[in-house]
Amino acid sequence: MNEEKIKKLAKDIYLKPSKEVISLTLDLYSKVENGLLELEQFKDEIVNLKPLHKISETPLEFSLLRKDEENSTFLLKREEILANATSKTDSFVSLKKVLNDN
Repeated sequence: MNEEKIKKLAKDIYLKPSKEVISLTLDLYSKVENGLLELEQFKDEIVNLKPLHKISETPLEFSLLRKDEENSTFLLKREEILANATSKTDSFVSLKKVLNDN
Protein backbone atom coordinates (compact mmCIF):
# COMPACT_ATOMS: atom_id res chain seq x y z
CA MET A 1 0.00 0.00 0.00
CA ASN A 2 1.35 3.41 -0.91
CA GLU A 3 0.14 7.00 -1.18
CA GLU A 4 -0.88 6.66 -4.83
CA LYS A 5 -2.95 3.53 -4.14
CA ILE A 6 -4.77 5.32 -1.30
CA LYS A 7 -5.49 8.32 -3.55
CA LYS A 8 -6.83 6.03 -6.29
CA LEU A 9 -9.07 4.13 -3.87
CA ALA A 10 -10.35 7.42 -2.43
CA LYS A 11 -10.97 8.84 -5.90
CA ASP A 12 -13.00 5.73 -6.80
CA ILE A 13 -15.48 6.67 -4.06
CA TYR A 14 -15.35 10.41 -4.83
CA LEU A 15 -13.11 11.44 -1.93
CA LYS A 16 -9.96 13.52 -1.87
CA PRO A 17 -7.92 12.57 1.22
CA SER A 18 -5.71 15.11 2.98
CA LYS A 19 -2.02 14.41 3.70
CA GLU A 20 -3.00 13.65 7.31
CA VAL A 21 -5.61 11.08 6.24
CA ILE A 22 -3.13 9.42 3.87
CA SER A 23 -0.53 9.28 6.64
CA LEU A 24 -3.00 7.82 9.14
CA THR A 25 -4.19 5.27 6.57
CA LEU A 26 -0.64 4.15 5.81
CA ASP A 27 0.10 3.87 9.54
CA LEU A 28 -3.05 1.84 10.19
CA TYR A 29 -2.38 -0.41 7.21
CA SER A 30 1.15 -1.03 8.50
CA LYS A 31 -0.18 -1.96 11.95
CA VAL A 32 -2.72 -4.39 10.47
CA GLU A 33 -0.05 -5.94 8.25
CA ASN A 34 2.32 -6.34 11.24
CA GLY A 35 -0.47 -7.89 13.31
CA LEU A 36 -1.14 -10.44 10.58
CA LEU A 37 2.56 -11.27 10.42
CA GLU A 38 2.54 -11.85 14.20
CA LEU A 39 -0.37 -14.28 13.80
CA GLU A 40 1.56 -16.11 11.09
CA GLN A 41 3.93 -17.53 13.73
CA PHE A 42 1.09 -19.60 15.21
CA LYS A 43 0.01 -21.29 11.97
CA ASP A 44 1.97 -24.50 12.68
CA GLU A 45 0.76 -24.70 16.29
CA ILE A 46 -2.91 -24.64 15.40
CA VAL A 47 -4.13 -28.06 14.30
CA ASN A 48 -7.56 -29.64 14.03
CA LEU A 49 -9.27 -26.27 14.15
CA LYS A 50 -12.48 -26.06 12.16
CA PRO A 51 -13.08 -22.84 10.22
CA LEU A 52 -15.76 -20.66 11.78
CA HIS A 53 -18.62 -20.16 9.34
CA LYS A 54 -21.01 -18.67 11.90
CA ILE A 55 -20.46 -16.48 14.93
CA SER A 56 -22.18 -19.08 17.06
CA GLU A 57 -22.85 -22.76 16.51
CA THR A 58 -26.11 -22.32 18.44
CA PRO A 59 -29.06 -21.94 16.05
CA LEU A 60 -30.82 -18.59 16.14
CA GLU A 61 -34.11 -18.73 18.03
CA PHE A 62 -36.44 -16.28 16.30
CA SER A 63 -38.94 -16.36 19.15
CA LEU A 64 -36.37 -14.52 21.29
CA LEU A 65 -36.18 -11.56 18.92
CA ARG A 66 -38.21 -8.43 19.62
CA LYS A 67 -41.41 -7.74 17.74
CA ASP A 68 -41.05 -5.56 14.68
CA GLU A 69 -43.34 -2.67 15.55
CA GLU A 70 -43.78 0.60 13.72
CA ASN A 71 -42.48 3.60 15.65
CA SER A 72 -44.16 6.75 14.36
CA THR A 73 -42.41 9.15 16.77
CA PHE A 74 -39.86 9.98 14.05
CA LEU A 75 -42.40 10.17 11.25
CA LEU A 76 -42.02 13.32 9.14
CA LYS A 77 -44.76 14.92 7.09
CA ARG A 78 -44.21 15.47 3.39
CA GLU A 79 -44.42 19.25 3.89
CA GLU A 80 -41.61 19.14 6.49
CA ILE A 81 -39.40 17.10 4.19
CA LEU A 82 -40.02 19.37 1.20
CA ALA A 83 -39.42 22.47 3.34
CA ASN A 84 -35.91 21.16 4.15
CA ALA A 85 -35.10 20.04 0.61
CA THR A 86 -32.57 22.14 -1.29
CA SER A 87 -34.20 21.12 -4.55
CA LYS A 88 -37.68 19.77 -5.26
CA THR A 89 -39.96 19.03 -8.20
CA ASP A 90 -43.68 19.08 -7.53
CA SER A 91 -44.09 17.00 -4.39
CA PHE A 92 -40.77 15.13 -4.72
CA VAL A 93 -37.27 15.86 -3.47
CA SER A 94 -34.81 16.20 -6.37
CA LEU A 95 -31.35 14.74 -5.86
CA LYS A 96 -28.12 15.19 -7.76
CA LYS A 97 -27.13 12.17 -9.84
CA VAL A 98 -24.57 10.14 -7.88
CA LEU A 99 -23.44 7.37 -10.24
CA ASN A 100 -21.53 7.66 -13.49
CA ASP A 101 -22.87 6.15 -16.69
CA ASN A 102 -19.50 4.46 -17.38
